[in-house]
Amino acid sequence: MSGMGLIVSLASLLIAVVALWIAWRLRQELSGIKRERYYLEQKVKAVPHQIESTVEPLRSQVALLAQRLPVSDRLIRAGRLYHEISAAEAGEFLTTHSGTDRILWLDVRSGAEFTKRHIPEAKSIPVEDLEMRYRTEIPLGLEKIIVYCAGGDRSR
Repeated sequence: MSGMGLIVSLASLLIAVVALWIAWRLRQELSGIKRERYYLEQKVKAVPHQIESTVEPLRSQVALLAQRLPVSDRLIRAGRLYHEISAAEAGEFLTTHSGTDRILWLDVRSGAEFTKRHIPEAKSIPVEDLEMRYRTEIPLGLEKIIVYCAGGDRSR
């Protein structure tokens, strides 16, 4: 009988070890599922913001059209508010279009950066102040507004 009890005890121990291993694996899987669910929830929460940022340029362009102001068809198709140009293109544009009052060169660097060096015809509005000042200091009806900074991030 003691041999049979030993076999039953070993079988019970083996079953307990297998059950613990299965429980541990299930716990790991559940943790993975919870983590994945969290990341999916974060992505879902971001969708309204992504939709808004995609639609906003189109709203702005429709508002310009409603005011009978010109809007670039390339911008509408791209869903963007601005064209990006290289420094070389900007330099070429500066040499061919300098002195016109239909084009505004807007420097969005800090005042200290502007004082050190800037395009002679440029207007300085630091990017931090742009939202407050653009309506009063940038005239409507300009043909182009070329926004620049030191590296491209602030002008974007």
